[in-house]
Amino acid sequence: PSRVITAKYPYCSLKDPLICLKSFWAILPDGKRIEATFIKELDPGSPVRSISEPVYGLPRTAGDSIFEFRDESGAVAIKHNGGSLFALRSSLTGYLGAGAYDFEGAVFAVALRENASKEIFFRGYTNVANGAGYSYNWNPAVATDCAVMGVGVCGVQFTLPTDIRFGVEMQSTIFPIKWSHGRLDSPVASTKLNGKIYSLSIEGKPTRIPAVSGSARFSQLTPALQKRYPNAIESDKQSGTKGAITLDDLSPAQGDRSLAALKDWLEYLPDKAQAIPTAWSIRTISVSDLNTAKFPTKCLNLDENFAGLVTTNATAYSSGPPRFDSATGTLEYQVAAPHFEKDGVTPFKGSYDLAIRSDVARCIYGFTSAPVQATISILSSGTEQKITSTTFKEENGWMNFSAKNFEFSSPKLMLKLTQNSPTEQVQTPVPKSSATAAAPATKPVAKTTSITCSKGKLKKKVSGTAPRCPAG
Repeated sequence: PSRVITAKYPYCSLKDPLICLKSFWAILPDGKRIEATFIKELDPGSPVRSISEPVYGLPRTAGDSIFEFRDESGAVAIKHNGGSLFALRSSLTGYLGAGAYDFEGAVFAVALRENASKEIFFRGYTNVANGAGYSYNWNPAVATDCAVMGVGVCGVQFTLPTDIRFGVEMQSTIFPIKWSHGRLDSPVASTKLNGKIYSLSIEGKPTRIPAVSGSARFSQLTPALQKRYPNAIESDKQSGTKGAITLDDLSPAQGDRSLAALKDWLEYLPDKAQAIPTAWSIRTISVSDLNTAKFPTKCLNLDENFAGLVTTNATAYSSGPPRFDSATGTLEYQVAAPHFEKDGVTPFKGSYDLAIRSDVARCIYGFTSAPVQATISILSSGTEQKITSTTFKEENGWMNFSAKNFEFSSPKLMLKLTQNSPTEQVQTPVPKSSATAAAPATKPVAKTTSITCSKGKLKKKVSGTAPRCPAG
């Protein structure tokens, strides 16, 4: 039988030098970088503890890590509404020995509060309808709305400062799945291999995410929602069949399913956000999402290293990498969100960033190492949107694309790369006003003359354009 693995990464130390969180930092608005000060690791409450297993890329049993950002004098440099503590949660899931794991990382602004949690309770079970499975929870049961938890403590979440860039570097003996998506603004990614140790570094600003929620009786739903929830039963009477409650908690990780559900709900709910929390998070994507995206597999498998990252502030989005349309030569990505912020008046402005390794992008298009150009366009209801900000740059082996300030509800982002062929020459047309001056002048024909030179009785004829008699 397969062994399912779920583990968290500890902060790197002499005790944990290989599979761990190597660095956590912040970039202040003035550009100053501050390395986080490690405060403590929360007790994970696991009844069975394990040691690190480098051959399988597994860290020791660990809990979430708590940090603070301090300046050279030791004074707190970054604060939030709940104080000055930040939590870094990073974990892996997957099958033991599968060769790569799903990875998730998130930064939270927290305040620690006491609770009654004592240990993680794990049990296997068998359900007739769904087959064998397992579950785990805290014992005794406690509130689950904590950003991070440990024995006797809950990390209550507060709003992250959005003018500060946070960065995380993790390392392992086995690299995670090669493509990630998440909640970051203007991310920068880098990877490296030192011997047999892989490291992944990701930095970016937190971003604001419009959240949508709603409920209704079945009879009040639109036809599209009734079709989506055919098993929901509505009864307005006290007697007879009781109404069935259907809960549908969708996350962006569900990709096309969450996009379709949000589209249906926005036809019923007000086209505005109910809340706009901040987030800084990344996660790898499933193999099925890669297949759905029709992403050229050979280009992801150039080596074992990380390939790319796509981030957006949309409520729902394609969880995989951009779909490659070979007919148009474009990388396409679908996003969706309510059109307005909480006030129902201010348009919510979209953000999309793509960081992709240069060799992976060139592989997709069959490009050489010569410079490339990029165009980014956004299509909404068949009409191209005007975007106030798009950028493209290539440096340090990565291509970074960005589109900002577009509007929702469900636009499609399209990116196209082009490259001049080696035989193409850039020609600058000559202005008409200077055509006469630029034309080459006609070369005049030289005139030949002859002279007779004499010395005593000796005479000699010399011809040429400027004939001269020899000396004497």
